[in-house]
Parts: sequence; C-alpha cells; structure tokens
Amino acid sequence: MTFIALLNAAKNYFEKLHAQRALRHLDAHSLKDIGFYNDEGQIRPLSGDVKTIANSIKISTGIVNEEEPIPQRSDG
Repeated sequence: MTFIALLNAAKNYFEKLHAQRALRHLDAHSLKDIGFYNDEGQIRPLSGDVKTIANSIKISTGIVNEEEPIPQRSDG
C-alpha cells in the first residue's frame, strides 16, 4: 500500500467516524426521517449498499462566525 493510499484510508476512516458521532445524538424518529436507524450504537442506512451510503456522508466543518449577521429576506 502506498503512502498516499494509506493517508486516504485514514482520512476515510476518520470522516466516517465523525459522521457516526454527529448522527448518534439523534432519536430513532429523526434518524428514520433522514433514512437511517440505530443498530446497537452503529448508525446504518434503512436501505441500499452500506459502503456506498457510508462513503457519501459528509459533515460540514465550516465554522459560523456569530459576529456576522445572517442575511434574511426583507418583506419591504
């Protein structure tokens, strides 16, 4: 295994771990709404290929700056 492939495998592992942790706090109803269920602590898709869906989960790491106002539509 080349060094780049090893780094990519580690990156994929940690992204999957981060996605699992991000979804773990949701209750069963919320998970079902987005197409997942909790199977003894592991978040699994309701249908489809586990590897394909697990690799497609992406969590945004963007940080919201609380000092900047969020643009909102005006009625006037």
